[in-house]
Amino acid sequence: MVQTKDEVLIKYTLLGIGMETGLGSILHAYRIPFSGHFLSLNQGFILSKAAQNQKGSEAQKSKVTLQVSTIVALMKSFSPAGKRLTPMLAISMQGFLFSFGYRLLTGRAGTILGICLMSLWTTIQPFLIYYLVFGNSLIEVGQYYLKKLQQIIPITHEHLLWGVILMGSAHLLLAFITAIFSFSKKSQVYESKLEQLSKSYRPTLVLNKEKLTITKKVQFVLKDMLSPWFLGPIILIATFFITHEPMSVQLVWKILRPIAMGFVVFYALRFLPLDKYLLKFIDPKGATGLALIKVFATLRK
Repeated sequence: MVQTKDEVLIKYTLLGIGMETGLGSILHAYRIPFSGHFLSLNQGFILSKAAQNQKGSEAQKSKVTLQVSTIVALMKSFSPAGKRLTPMLAISMQGFLFSFGYRLLTGRAGTILGICLMSLWTTIQPFLIYYLVFGNSLIEVGQYYLKKLQQIIPITHEHLLWGVILMGSAHLLLAFITAIFSFSKKSQVYESKLEQLSKSYRPTLVLNKEKLTITKKVQFVLKDMLSPWFLGPIILIATFFITHEPMSVQLVWKILRPIAMGFVVFYALRFLPLDKYLLKFIDPKGATGLALIKVFATLRK
């Protein structure tokens, strides 16, 4: 059943908040494998249903999906556990890509393109963050260890390329299935279950968030830096430079640089107030602004 614009915006925004801020926080906090990919596909399903139930032109349908994602990303800043900014970036960018894909082709074709673009971003974002931290050193060291590995296992650059292609293809296939499923009658059953699950996980909004001390913030960042995904490359890079270069100030800098960059990036990802910057682009009297006010009122109940 097609609903009014406000009903669509509020319904699917609250649905997204429940899944991202509630369930998403639990999945990220316990480091459940592939949780980001699941949440991305789930977001694609929610945006697809929002577009299907929105009255008006295709441009309005595209706009409401962007509005839903923007508000959900803002609400992620109130997440009770886990990281906040990294998922906020993902939700915002994925919402933009879905909206762009839907606007480009419209209808079912636009939905398929939008969800496929979203799924690719889920794969790309972690690589962009780690390249920002490690720079070209990560590529240089990776090539060295690949040559060492080739002495044991006959693996080539082509094999790695095919691995990336297969992984990307798997993501695209799941995205395609999600898009097709969103138009089926069975999707209504899944949507109803999502609504029930969302209400269970949807947190009560607390505007006065806990003020963390600098010491506490540093502890959170150091915990992020102890992740195997960060610690592993650091060990490999340090081992490579120590065994291949004489001890010098430049050598120390090559090892300390990614550690320092990691600290800065992880600190920003946790504590940079992205929500404040996003709010500056929202007209408080516009549809998104009014929806945001209604969402705040609902979550305070």
